[in-house]
Amino acid sequence: MPEILHIASHMGGGVGKVLANATVHANSTSDAYVHKIICLEEPEQRQFIDYAQNNGVSVKIKPPLREICEDMSVADIVQVEWWHHPVMAEFMVRHLTQKMRLVIWSHNSGHFPPVIEPAFIKEPHCFIFSTPYSYESPYLRKMSEEELKKQTEVVFSSGGFKGLSGIIPHRTRGFRIGYVGTLNPCKLHPKFVEYIKTVNIGEATFVMVGDSTDKRWIEELAQEHGVTEQLEFKGYIQGISQELRQMDVFSYILNPKHYGTTENALLEAMAVGIPPVVLNQAAEKFLVRHMDTGIVVEDVKSYGQAIRFLYQNPEERKRLGDNASKWVKRELSIEKTVAKLHDIYDSLLNKEKRDFDFCTVFGKNPADWFLSCLGDERSFFYWLENINEATEKNEVQRRWLLTSDILKEKNKSSLFHFYRYYPKDSRLSKWVQLLQGHC
Repeated sequence: MPEILHIASHMGGGVGKVLANATVHANSTSDAYVHKIICLEEPEQRQFIDYAQNNGVSVKIKPPLREICEDMSVADIVQVEWWHHPVMAEFMVRHLTQKMRLVIWSHNSGHFPPVIEPAFIKEPHCFIFSTPYSYESPYLRKMSEEELKKQTEVVFSSGGFKGLSGIIPHRTRGFRIGYVGTLNPCKLHPKFVEYIKTVNIGEATFVMVGDSTDKRWIEELAQEHGVTEQLEFKGYIQGISQELRQMDVFSYILNPKHYGTTENALLEAMAVGIPPVVLNQAAEKFLVRHMDTGIVVEDVKSYGQAIRFLYQNPEERKRLGDNASKWVKRELSIEKTVAKLHDIYDSLLNKEKRDFDFCTVFGKNPADWFLSCLGDERSFFYWLENINEATEKNEVQRRWLLTSDILKEKNKSSLFHFYRYYPKDSRLSKWVQLLQGHC
């Protein structure tokens, strides 16, 4: 039986869920391929690793490099689960060099950091996007339509909806508008509180499910705009079914420059039958069909109108929610995810194994790896290399504030993320020293 070896930095978050569910489903329902997993670092959470291992999937955690190389040589296809994690950047440049059939499955859209450029797409046998939105990236205009079609595929990284199918909505008093996900402004719209203010429904409560360490900026803006009492922070919840079943509407208003693709939190809410309201942008516009499976809005004003419409028309809430549930379960099931991946593998088995050089994509050292996926944001760091700190301190702060929010994160492929892994890199160290006081 042909072997698929998945290599991931770790198995946290949405990627961990889809990887665990897809490999378990594939190994238990099909004899077409056997799927195995290698994680390059120790996990912070074992939820998805345990699920995969308990259901018969081989998962190795940070095995010796020699063992990884042996496993790659044996595998019929090696699939890298990519979102530009620092440890994966090093692995690809220094160790993903031997002969193999290579697939890259990107879990970032590629429009904004981490950016996907043509050289990266051209290197593996096949490059898989996890949203059609990736094709709209300005960075891919250098590639012809024919090149892109030949080298790429799209497979939504949906982890399926196991455990959600039996949930029966349990509406409480009031009107509960929910959000599940990251609470920082890299993901959530930086003007989110202004959206809340336009709703103007006295009994509305905005239920925020996500790590509360990121909530301070929301609380400060809520106090400024006088909507503090409408917010209810739930913190991180591992099993969200009980929260979902109490929501009337799912409000998914994201930063226009967010990096997401399949948006599993949105899909799970839709699967339960909660009508979503999203902006007409990015990956969301490929996941919600206006007035069929939810409402797609253009701005703050139309958002307020949409929420009020759903509040005043419970029959429309039910219709949109029912349609959303049927659509995601039909079109984005784990069965479809696995079937599409297997179709890609089928097309690659007759290809010759070959070696790779990701130095040409990412560069030779950690600072290069960090810069490689910044797109237009690279120019700021090139400028930093030649400044006089004493005389240009204010200009550093001004320009730094103009860069993408994601670059200021603790993780998410940011400068500080790469520096934490490679503190001895002189350029990363210099940039961190220059910018730490401006965060």
